[in-house]
Amino acid sequence: MSRFLGEYLIAAKKITEDQLGKVLERQVTEGGRLGTNLIELGYLTEEELTHFLSEKFQIPIVPQAVLAQISKDIIQVVPKSLAIQYEMIPFGLQENLLRIAVADPTNTPEIATLPIFNAYELQFHVASEIRIQYFLKKYYQADAKMRFLSLLHKEQDRFKTRGRADQNGGDDLDPSKVELYMELAKKDLLLIQDRDQAIQALMKYLSFFLERVYCFSIKKEKLTLWMSIPQEEGLDLRISTEDLPLFKQVIKNKTFYDGPMISSGMEKLIDALDIQVPPQVVVIPMLIQGHVACILYGDNFFSRRMIPFVPAIKSLVSKTAMALEIIILRKKIIEG
Repeated sequence: MSRFLGEYLIAAKKITEDQLGKVLERQVTEGGRLGTNLIELGYLTEEELTHFLSEKFQIPIVPQAVLAQISKDIIQVVPKSLAIQYEMIPFGLQENLLRIAVADPTNTPEIATLPIFNAYELQFHVASEIRIQYFLKKYYQADAKMRFLSLLHKEQDRFKTRGRADQNGGDDLDPSKVELYMELAKKDLLLIQDRDQAIQALMKYLSFFLERVYCFSIKKEKLTLWMSIPQEEGLDLRISTEDLPLFKQVIKNKTFYDGPMISSGMEKLIDALDIQVPPQVVVIPMLIQGHVACILYGDNFFSRRMIPFVPAIKSLVSKTAMALEIIILRKKIIEG
């Protein structure tokens, strides 16, 4: 795809002819895809390249948080040799719909003809080569060149620095991509037939907008940590709603909170999760048949950017509540 991608980028005025020439020369000596060399030379960021590929080939971007939490059952759908050959990561499976992240969208027609996928309907998503290489190493123990890992770290550091410098917020997400993402998420949520899977899917979709998401179950005015992104290994957290006035207010009023963290009275949560006070948080009640079944907390402390597209977050929670109500109704009908 190198020459074609380069021509596409020139036509879109993302790079110049001279820059493409230097990138192609580097690709001969260093290897890797054109995009990786573009990033290394500083002509594009990983984010800019991924967004460009998504727009050009009309396939959505897969969030890193989704790739970071893939079950072994899904990974085993694609053999290691094919995953490495085509630089692809399977990350989602619902009934016969299999989602695959690829570094090169032009490979998708060939991938779709592979015999192992005959039983599946495929849906492709795009991720950068450095991101794909990182997860090939994580899930398939593939050999990853140090250039990919060091470049990934540089991109993460750049993103953190930019986030800290942009404390006044500002959306860098394309509304058209968010709309496409939301359509996909809502369809998925209504297909799920298990309560835990529904919450897990919701949190993965929320991670498109939020750096950290915590879901708490509620029982007898006690909050218990149920799920989290990033995962909190071995954390057995139970806190009374009386000790968390912000949560208590949201539960009592059944209202969505969007604003600064009210640190006074929230010390137990802050200490338990070992988080620092972020500039903006969301606290979201999940209403099932008029009752608050669980509560979600989210923030963007990692990048310190303001939370974008809050209405979209509300919509995802609402759609999940609808999916859970369908699951409950189906169970009642089956059990008589």
